Amino acid sequence: MIPIVLHIPHASRVIPAEERATFVLDDTALERELTAITDAWTDELVDGWSERYTVQRVIAPVSRLVCDVERFRMTARRRWLREAWARSIRGHRMAVRCAR
Repeated sequence: MIPIVLHIPHASRVIPAEERATFVLDDTALERELTAITDAWTDELVDGWSERYTVQRVIAPVSRLVCDVERFRMTARRRWLREAWARSIRGHRMAVRCAR
């Protein structure tokens, strides 16, 4: 068996309620945004590999709208600028990205 470690950072659509309360989009717009940016079913693509490979999956438990594990830590200044920008375009589809 060949060992493989898979990093699957963007398959989750989970947004905890306490985080959802901080988003500026309504449910319909948020659903559209989740559909656009989620790598749907990437966590299931390797289901048939177990006969040939030893697969260890590292899967992010929440949507990247909550925590994008492939981004560097944000400084306080960058966070302030991002939030100010999000407030200035309230309702725009990109605003949810700034609410992360």
